[in-house]
Order: sequence, then C-alpha cells, then structure tokens
Amino acid sequence: MNPKVVRRLIASAALAISVISPVVLGSSVASASQTDCLSYAYACTPGYTGGNAAGTWAWKYYGGSWAKTPNGYHNCTLYVAWRLQQSGMGDPGRSWGNAISWAGSIGGGNHTPTVGSVAWWGSSAGKYGHVAYVEQVSGGNVFIRADNYSSTRGYTDAGWVPASSVGLFLHTHDANRYIGHIVQWVNGGGKPNTSWIVSSNAKRSWIPDTSTYWCMVNIGFSDLGPQPSGVLNSLPDSGQWAHCPVKPRGRQDTLSVGQGLYQGQAITSGNGKYTLILQQDHNLVLYGPGGALWATNRWTGGYVIMQGDGNFVGYNMWGSPQWATNTAGAGGNCALVVQNDANLVLYCSGVAKWDRYHGRLY
Repeated sequence: MNPKVVRRLIASAALAISVISPVVLGSSVASASQTDCLSYAYACTPGYTGGNAAGTWAWKYYGGSWAKTPNGYHNCTLYVAWRLQQSGMGDPGRSWGNAISWAGSIGGGNHTPTVGSVAWWGSSAGKYGHVAYVEQVSGGNVFIRADNYSSTRGYTDAGWVPASSVGLFLHTHDANRYIGHIVQWVNGGGKPNTSWIVSSNAKRSWIPDTSTYWCMVNIGFSDLGPQPSGVLNSLPDSGQWAHCPVKPRGRQDTLSVGQGLYQGQAITSGNGKYTLILQQDHNLVLYGPGGALWATNRWTGGYVIMQGDGNFVGYNMWGSPQWATNTAGAGGNCALVVQNDANLVLYCSGVAKWDRYHGRLY
C-alpha cells in the first residue's frame, strides 16, 4: 500500500478502515495483521473492548497496567487470551509471558493453521513478539484479528495474511482437531515412526505394532502424519496402549463392523460346537467337533476385519489385503456370524451376502 494512503487512512476520523484489495505485508511488518481493518478503538475486534476482559483469566495475566494505554486497554496477549477464554479454554494456571515467550511456554507449534489457533511471531516482531487469533483459513491464507499495545496509542486490526508469513501456529485450545486421528513422531536414524491414536479426551495412546496401526487405518482412522513436539506435548500421553477395536477371545459368534481377529483369536457359535480362528500360520479356519470344516488355505494376514463397506478382509502387517469375501458394496450394517448349523455367513441388514459353501451369494 502507498505510504501516503496509509497516512491519510490513519488520519481519517473514521475509527474503522476497510481496504478492498488484499495487501501483502513485507517482512518488516510481518508481526501485524494486514490492515483490512484498522481501528484506534475496538472496531476490528467485535465483542471486545479491552476493559470487558476484566474478571477473566486473560485479564489476570495480561490486563490491567500491562495493557493500559492513553486510549484504553490494548495488548495482543490480552486479546488472544480473551478469545481463547471465550472459546472455552480454562485458566492455564500461569502466564505465558510476553508474546515472544508464548511458543516456548505453550510448547512449540507448527506451520499448519487452524481456526482457533494462535498466530505467533517471535523476534521478527520486536523484542516483545506478537500474537493474533486465527478466525479463518483459506488455502494458503489466514484471517487474523489482533489488539496492539502502544505507549502512545493502542489499536486493533484484522485481515488476511499469507500463512507463510506467520512464524508458528500455536494450538493451545484446538486439540480437538487431533481427536480420533493418528499422529506420529519421526524417530530418525532409519527407525520406524512412533504412532499414537488421540482419544476423545485429547490424550495419546501408543500404537504398539504395525498390525494394530494398519488395522486402525483400514477401519477409518486417518493418519495426520508426523507432528512437531509442541503439538504432541499439547496431547498428553495416556500411558495406555492402543488397541484396534477387534473382538477379543471368548464365546462370541459375531464380528460386526470394525471388529475382527488377530492371530490366535477366535469366535465360537452360540452352541459352542463351531469355532472360527485366525491361526498363527495366518490361515483362517472354521473348526467343528470332527476337525476343520472350511479354511482360506492361504496366507490370510495378521488380522481379519469386518469393514464398513461390507467386505470382510484379511490384511498383512503392512496393510495390504491378502484375502477377502469380495462383498464390498453389498450393503450396510454387515456382520460375519458363526452359526449353530456349522455355516459361516456374512449378513448385511439381515440378508445373507456370502457363506462358506458358495462364496458371494449375489
């Protein structure tokens, strides 16, 4: 933007200034949000007036004398903390210090913006650093809002900036984006990555082996890939091992969607006469009182799983299919049943789609 235009805008009697065309900030001003909106009051931060943060944990750590300016209370840390508090984040129990310290205090960050994350700049924004609140993400750009301290005249601003111009994105309160997903840590040195599944309480459970990993992937858990230490630190380790939701040993006759068998596991018909077992030799076998009744007679895999697409599949430890009933698309609400009549049947919505005598029925 032309410097003369900026001076005219700043001198304008209007408190909020709208700029129609996006402005890409140079590195010298990368700490500030793009001035699509600039206000020496609070026109760029709807619902926030500086002083109305009083009584919140944000005010306790970043308000009062720390934010006092000749034209009200203005502080980038106060505003962002207030937004986090408004979104439901509880008192962290301590101050994270000046903005420049937030990345270290919170536990790092990454270069992946998410709505609700904190846009952070370090020393490139001066000795105190700068933070802003991410409201929108679109392609390679983010829309951020910020309050800015000045000993002469504080101000608020908002606008779109390239995500690449932000030092880091700190995920203090949006850990829910990882819930139900797999995250990894790169071990390096040629070692396999360590993986965890993030549970509903935003804690990580260690995935102990590749069979469990691929079992979880194949029933629908997506892998977000390697994450920085800051993200992993924000997701506490539960101290528990992850288990793919497969059927444990026992006298149960049905494998529903998301259930299956690891090597050595079995299900048994209700009358106790017939057992389906995935043997240690990777063969899936149905046994009756007189011995084997049916088998895949091949390397079936490290586990078998009843998938949501209607297919019952055996996978090896690398997640490659080795055998299947070939019933994908047969319908919903599917299950594999070891029946009292010695048959092994795959049903979808109560209709038989496959059995051990005929294969796929229709």
